[in-house]
Amino acid sequence: ALEEAVGLRWTMVVFFVVAAVAALLFVGVARPNTAGSPEPRGASQTSGFGALVRSRPLQVIFAIAFLGLGTFNGLTTWLEEILAPHGINAVTAGLVGGVIIVGGIIGAVIVPLLSDHYRRRKPFLVACALVAAACVGPLCLQSSVTALMVLGAALGFFFMPAFALLLDMSAQVAGADKAGAATSLLMLFGNAGAVVVILAVPFIKSPTGGYGAAAALFMGLMAVAVVLSGLLPETFGAKTVGKP
Repeated sequence: ALEEAVGLRWTMVVFFVVAAVAALLFVGVARPNTAGSPEPRGASQTSGFGALVRSRPLQVIFAIAFLGLGTFNGLTTWLEEILAPHGINAVTAGLVGGVIIVGGIIGAVIVPLLSDHYRRRKPFLVACALVAAACVGPLCLQSSVTALMVLGAALGFFFMPAFALLLDMSAQVAGADKAGAATSLLMLFGNAGAVVVILAVPFIKSPTGGYGAAAALFMGLMAVAVVLSGLLPETFGAKTVGKP
């Protein structure tokens, strides 16, 4: 809608201003988190990464991030083209994408709060992955604008909090000393999944331009994420990597 109103150049200027304001706010209000103990002297960052990669729970968490972020970025990148064969124009597709984000913002506040209250991560992660898996396929095949908005809100509400849960679970497993390294690896695997899925989608669409195979791919990836979430141990009170 913004691009139609003011053109692509000024749309990008607006994006720049929003990003610059956010960066300035961060510089002004963010403070270092000194809760974690410092890394022991002589500790190798490389060996730290090695211990994290060899941790079985973290391997599962990284795999879920690969699948989840891959699905999310693949969906949002190709959403306009996926919905076009169903009579959904670019502006409406953009609104659906916005609803997904808004739903995700709300969910990213509520779901982690509930998870903290009950001191459990795993059940909430499984529930988020399960609902996302159930919503992503119908969203790609829907022609009703109302249904798209409802599905988009539900998808965002459960999809985005899952990543917040994964971030905290990786930090809980890695321990305070290696939480930053674990987060880096989580982002690495998640963005790798995004690249793979985004590039895969155009190769699996039908000769007539349909994206039914892409919807099936998204559902399949999320189904695997659900299974992997069920295999994870509960991370509250979990042993940290390298600790007895």
